[in-house]
Amino acid sequence: MARLRRKLSVTAVAGQAGVSRATLYSAENGGEAVTIGTYLRVLAVLGLQSDIATIAAEDAPGREAQDLQLQRRPAPDKVARAASKTRVMKASKAIQEARRRRPRSLKEVALWGAEQGDTDSFLREFLDEFYIAGDPKIQAGMLSPEPPLVADEKANAYLGAVAEHLALRNRLPIPAWTARAPRFLRRPYFPGGLDSLKATMLKESPTAFRRRMIFVGADPLYRPRRDAVAFGT
Repeated sequence: MARLRRKLSVTAVAGQAGVSRATLYSAENGGEAVTIGTYLRVLAVLGLQSDIATIAAEDAPGREAQDLQLQRRPAPDKVARAASKTRVMKASKAIQEARRRRPRSLKEVALWGAEQGDTDSFLREFLDEFYIAGDPKIQAGMLSPEPPLVADEKANAYLGAVAEHLALRNRLPIPAWTARAPRFLRRPYFPGGLDSLKATMLKESPTAFRRRMIFVGADPLYRPRRDAVAFGT
């Protein structure tokens, strides 16, 4: 409704938010597969990001939990667990400090995504780095390390499609790992999740995705950064 009030097209908002039209359609229809990061980017395009800040500021359950925690005194048998938790937090902080950059390979996308539970965001950051790199040798090196296989077979196949599609589009060697059996699905998968777009996706989905039974839009890996690099900006 906010988009329509502003008389903005799906294409315009999707382009500014850096998502596909199918993803925006899914977000507008409450698609379960849409990440919170996508919603935040769309809200920013519509100038509504302050609404999220208001929700966070009025965090009554969080304040109650904090107050309750302050009232508690740690029992002796909890001291060891607290110390262990502190060590884990320090290790996690060290990892975060070492990772003050975007992922530079699909392997890092899979590893960091599994750790943080947000593979989509890391994939978008990787695509920006890939397009910025420009040099075919560097880009080939970003695709060559095989991402670890995870429990989600759709994610395994999707990363295989991403690597093959980027290689084909940029005339790079196709990594051998993309041909492994776990990188293919046996049943159709529509990441957008909208029945009304399935016919379009069946027709437009690029070869690297289609042959893995993954059906997406005509340009599923589009990022504004790609256009900026193409025009030298």
